[in-house]
Amino acid sequence: MRKVLTTLILALVVGTGLMAQTPGTNPPMVKIPWNNYLPQRIPNNFQTIIGSAGTYLIPNTSGRYGGSQNYNFNVTASPYNGFPIFFLGNYYSTVQVDVAGYIGFNQANYNGYGWGLGSNNPNLNYQQGIWNPSWYSYDDRVLWAYWSDLRSSGVTSPTGGVYYRVDGVSPNRVMTFEWRVMGAYYPSANPGNFQAKIYETPSGKIELFYGPNSINRTKPTDNPQYTLGYGALVGIKNLGQQTARSTSPTTPPPVNDESKFLVLLDPSQVPDTVAITTARTFYYANVYYQFPELYAYYMSYAGNPYVYYRASPYWHYQFPTKNGQQIGYRLTPLMDDVTPDSLWFTPERKANVYLGGSSITINAQFTNFGKNVRQNVPVKALIYRDQDLVNPVATATGTAFTTATAQLGKSQVTLTPTLTAPLMDVPGIYTVKVISLLDIDQDILNDTLTGQFFISLPNDVASWTLLQPYENKLPLKYQYPLGVGVPIEVRFLNIGFNSQKDVPVGYWIFDENGNKVGEGQTIVPGTWDPSTFRDINMPTWTPTKPGHYFVKIYTNLSNDQNRLNDTLLKWPKLGFPFDANYEIELMALPAGIAPHSPQEFQSYPDGRPIPVLVNATNSGIADATNVPATVTIKNAAGNVVYTRQTTILTVPSGNSTVRQEFPDFIPNGAGEYCLTVTVNDPQDPVTENNSTTWCFNVKARYAGLYRVGFGEHFRTIQEAWDSVSTYGVGGPVTLELVDDSYTVQPVNNDPSQPALDMRGYVVGLGANNPITWRPVAGKTNVTVNLKSPSGIGIWYGQKDTSNPSGYITWDGGTNKVLRFVLENTTATNVSGYKRLAIPFYLGQGASNYKVLNSRIEPASGNTWSLKNTANTVTIPSYNQSFNTFTFVDDLAQVMSAGVMLRNSAPIDGATGTNSQKRDTLRNQNNVISGNVIRDFGMGIASVGAGPLYVVGPGPYVAYTNQNNQYTGNQIWNSGRAGVTLVYEKNSVVSDNWINGVANTSKTMLHGVGIAITSGGNASNNRGYSSDITIERNRIANISTVVGVSGGIAADINENVFVSPSNRTYRFPNNGASNLKVSNNMIWNYCGAAPLQPLRSRQKGRTVWTS
Repeated sequence: MRKVLTTLILALVVGTGLMAQTPGTNPPMVKIPWNNYLPQRIPNNFQTIIGSAGTYLIPNTSGRYGGSQNYNFNVTASPYNGFPIFFLGNYYSTVQVDVAGYIGFNQANYNGYGWGLGSNNPNLNYQQGIWNPSWYSYDDRVLWAYWSDLRSSGVTSPTGGVYYRVDGVSPNRVMTFEWRVMGAYYPSANPGNFQAKIYETPSGKIELFYGPNSINRTKPTDNPQYTLGYGALVGIKNLGQQTARSTSPTTPPPVNDESKFLVLLDPSQVPDTVAITTARTFYYANVYYQFPELYAYYMSYAGNPYVYYRASPYWHYQFPTKNGQQIGYRLTPLMDDVTPDSLWFTPERKANVYLGGSSITINAQFTNFGKNVRQNVPVKALIYRDQDLVNPVATATGTAFTTATAQLGKSQVTLTPTLTAPLMDVPGIYTVKVISLLDIDQDILNDTLTGQFFISLPNDVASWTLLQPYENKLPLKYQYPLGVGVPIEVRFLNIGFNSQKDVPVGYWIFDENGNKVGEGQTIVPGTWDPSTFRDINMPTWTPTKPGHYFVKIYTNLSNDQNRLNDTLLKWPKLGFPFDANYEIELMALPAGIAPHSPQEFQSYPDGRPIPVLVNATNSGIADATNVPATVTIKNAAGNVVYTRQTTILTVPSGNSTVRQEFPDFIPNGAGEYCLTVTVNDPQDPVTENNSTTWCFNVKARYAGLYRVGFGEHFRTIQEAWDSVSTYGVGGPVTLELVDDSYTVQPVNNDPSQPALDMRGYVVGLGANNPITWRPVAGKTNVTVNLKSPSGIGIWYGQKDTSNPSGYITWDGGTNKVLRFVLENTTATNVSGYKRLAIPFYLGQGASNYKVLNSRIEPASGNTWSLKNTANTVTIPSYNQSFNTFTFVDDLAQVMSAGVMLRNSAPIDGATGTNSQKRDTLRNQNNVISGNVIRDFGMGIASVGAGPLYVVGPGPYVAYTNQNNQYTGNQIWNSGRAGVTLVYEKNSVVSDNWINGVANTSKTMLHGVGIAITSGGNASNNRGYSSDITIERNRIANISTVVGVSGGIAADINENVFVSPSNRTYRFPNNGASNLKVSNNMIWNYCGAAPLQPLRSRQKGRTVWTS
C-alpha cells in the first residue's frame, strides 16, 4: 500500500452554456496533452516579415475572399526552400493556404465547394468524410491561426494576402506565414496582420502571434431578432468531430470526441483555461445529422426569424489579450515528458511521523506523458531539513521505466539509499523533492513533486517562525508607529511524540547595535497535541524612538530533549528585523539632494526671473496632508526680498519626495542671496530638519568699456553678446573690437538661424544704458564676416514673447573702419536654402537701433549674385471677404538688401493665430546713417505691417515703420532700388548718394533710386506711406529692362476699411500722403520707357510739396 500525496489536476471549463442537451455520455472538455500537443499562452512577439528580404507573397492569396480558393503551396520548392512540416504525427511538404486564416495539411485538391478546408465562416460542424468523402475530407488536419470571414481583397499598403519566409539554418529553421487581411462581412473592416510560425526543431512546434491592429469580429448580442455574429477560431482540427448523439437519424458510432479539436480560448473571455478539446453539440429537428449545430447557436435554422449565433467562449472576437495586453499561443508536440505523480515513505507512519534514528525509504511513481517510448530514466530525491529549502542534507537516486514504457505508462521507483542514522537522529521537518531527470524533457514545470516527513523525540517543542511584526521590505514596506504596541505573533511546533501543556515561550527585542531593549513572556495554553502548530499572540512591545529592531523568539519546555530548535533566529543573527518610525516626519531637503532652483552657489543674471523649486520629504509611516510651505529669500544685507507661502496637498510617506514650485524670483541687484524653505505639520515631532537654507549669487550687470578680441575680456563677438545679453546692462556699455577680423556664425549651421541672433529683451538695456560696438582707436579696418546659414546676418526684433530692447549701435567712426561682409553659407541645392542676403535685419518691433559709418557688402559668389534675383518686396496682403491679413514668413522672403526693416503681425505660422499672445509692435526711431552699402538688390528696404484689425474692440490701427532716419549713406550698384519704403511714416530719407541701380530682370518692374511703393496694382496689395521727407539726395545712373526708370517714384494706395460696427477707417489719415520731396539731384536714368526723374501715382488722394 502507498500514500499518494499529490495528483495532477486539470482545469475544466464549467457552466451550463457548454453542456450537451441530448442523451449520451459527454467526454471531458479538456484533455491535455491533446494528440501530443501541449498548448500554452505566451508573450506576443509579433514582428512583421512583410517588406523584408526573403519574404514572398504566396501566389493566389491577394485579391481574394476567404474560402474562395485554397492554394496548394509546396513549402520545399524553389525559391521558398522550406522544410517538410511535422503536423499531427506526419510530415507535409505541400499545404493549403487560405486568406480566411488557416492552413490545411490533407493535401486534397480543392473541388470548388465553399466548404473547402472549412469555408470562410468558422464552425465546429461534423465533417469527417465518412458521410461524404468527396466533400468533407478537406476539413481534416487544419491549423487555425485566426479562422474567420476574412479577405485580402481591398487591403493595401501593404498589399493584402498571405506572406511566407524561412529564417535560420537547418536543422533550426523557422517558417513564418503572415496574413495581411481584413474582415469580409461581420464587420467588413479592420485590416491587420497575424502569423503562424512553424519550427524545424523541435519538430512541429507552432507559435501564433498577432499584430497591433486587431481584426475585430462582430460579437453577437442577446437581441431575439435576426442576429449575426462571426468570431474567429484558433487552434487545431483533426478529422472533424463525431458529435451526433440523437437516435434519429442513425447515430454514427462514437469515436473519441476529445481527439478531434484543440480550441484555444481568448483569456479576455476565459481567463483560467488555455484550451478545450471537446465542443459539446446536439441536434434540433430538421437539422441534417452531418451538421449538428453548436450549443452556442441559439436556435436551429428552421426557426423564423432566424437567430444564428450567441456569443461563445469558443470564439475570439478580437486578437487574444490578457489583462489588456496582447498575447500569443504556442503548440508544442509533446514527445518527451516524464512527471512524478505520487510520493510516499516506507515504513508507513501516521502523518509521516518517525522516531529519531528510524530508517526511511523514499518511493515515487512516474508517468510517461510524452508520445515517445521511455526506458531507464534517472530520477533523484533531494532531502531538506526544516525551513532551509536551499541546501539539501541528503540525496537519493533511482531509475524509472526499467522496461520500455509507452505513453501514459507508469513506473514505481524505490530510491536509494535508505535514510538512516545519524541523519535521522536529528529532529525536524524533512522536505523531500522527487525529480525526473529526463534531459530532453519538454515540460520541466511538472518534473518535481514534494512531500514531507517528521523526525521526533518524545518531548520537543520548537520555535517555527515569526508571523508579526513584518519586515520593512517589498511588497508591504511596513513600519510601526512610535508609542503604539507592536504585535508579536509567533508560530510554535510540538515536534515531539508527547502532548505538552502550558509551555512557556517568550521573545527578546534588540536594537541594531545588539542592545536588548525589550522582552515578553507567555505560555502556550492547554494541551498541545504532537505534530501540531500553535500560533500565539505574545504581549506587545511599544517603541519609544525610531529605529531598526530585531525580535528573537524562544520556547522553554522544562524537559525539552532538543534545545537546538528552541530559539529563532540563532546567533549570530539578532533576530527577525522590523522598523519603528514616526507617523509623520517632514524634512525640507537641502540643496543637492534633489533638483532645485536656484541652484546652490550658482551665479544668475540680475533682473531676470529665476525659477523657485524646492523639495520636501516625509520619512514617516503616514502621509502628511495640507502641509504649509514657505520660501524666504534674503539679500546680502539680510533684508527679506522675497517671501511666498503655499500648501502642499500631500507629502507621501516612505521617504517620498515632493517637488513644489513657487513664483519666479526676480533679483534687483548683484550679490549673494540666501533662500530658506520651511515645511510644517502639527503631528511632526522633529522640527529641527523642517527648514533648510542655501545661497546663490547674482552677478552684476555690465557697464563701462570692454574689449573684444584675442587676449581681451571677451574673445569673440558671440561671447561678448552672450554674456551681456545674459547678465544685462547696468550702465552704458562700449564694446571695442581690437582684432582685424572676426567671424560670426551659429554653431549648428541651422538654416533657420542668422549669423548673430540679437533678438529679444536685455535686462537694463535702454536709452540711459545703451550698447555701442566700435573699433578700438587707431584701427584702419575691422572686418566682421557674417557667415549665415539663413542669409540673415544680424537679426534684431521680437523673439517669442520677448520684446526687443533696442539701443544697440554699430559705429565705424568717421573713417568707416567697420566692414560687414555677409555670406549665405547654405548651398543652393541643399534643403533649407533661403534666397536671402541681408546683413542687418530689423525684424518685428525692432526700434531704437543704429547702424552708423560702416561698410556693408555681400561676399562674392552666390550671395553677391542675389542682388539681381532676390529683390521682391513682400507686402502684406488683405482678403476683404474674410477680413484677414496675410504676411510672408521672415525666412520665406526673397530679398537682397544691405539693411532691412520689416515688421509683421505676431502670428504663429503653425496655428495662423497669435497663440503665444505676443505684443503687436512698431519699428521706429532707427537710424541708418553714414554707411557705404554696395551690391545688394536694395541698399535699404523698410516694410511696415500696415493697418491691422484689433480683435474685440473692432477698430483698424496702422502699424507703420515710423520716425526712422536713412541719411548720409552711399548706396552703390543696387539691383532694383537704392531705398525702398512701404507702410512708412514720419521718416527722413536725406543726403544719400545713390549711384547705380541696374534692374536686369525682364519680369521684375522698375529701377528706381528711391521708391515708395504700394506693391504694384494688385487689388489685395494696398501699400501706402505718408509724411516722408526726401531731400538733398543725389541719384544717378538708373536703368531697367522693364517698367519705370527714374530717380524717385511714389505709389500711394488709399486704404478704406469698414468695421463690423459699420465705422469707416481711411489710411493715410484723411487720404493725405504729405510727402515732402525737395532739393534732390537726379541724372543719367535710362534704358526703359517711360523715363521719369520724379514719378507719382496715387490711388485715393495724395498731397505733394516739393
